[in-house]
Amino acid sequence: MLKAIMEIVDDHSHKAAESEYDRGVAIRAIAAAREEIDHIASEISDRKCKDKIVVALELLKLAYNDTNGQYTNGKGVIGSLIDDIRIKVP
Repeated sequence: MLKAIMEIVDDHSHKAAESEYDRGVAIRAIAAAREEIDHIASEISDRKCKDKIVVALELLKLAYNDTNGQYTNGKGVIGSLIDDIRIKVP
């Protein structure tokens, strides 16, 4: 399960790097999400990680605010990542 989640994060990381709008904001948002996931993954079993990761990313999204963006503050980038994890990881 964790492997599938990390593949989604990697995919979003590539999308962030190729973003036409606020590339730096997108990259930093995915990096922050990756840090949260890495922290959780080191503490719990693979089987329980999806729910914990989604909760942690929801909390990150609520608190996240990169003021350097012209079009986004990064919350949408994190939200998109959360949606993909919910949909694509069983």
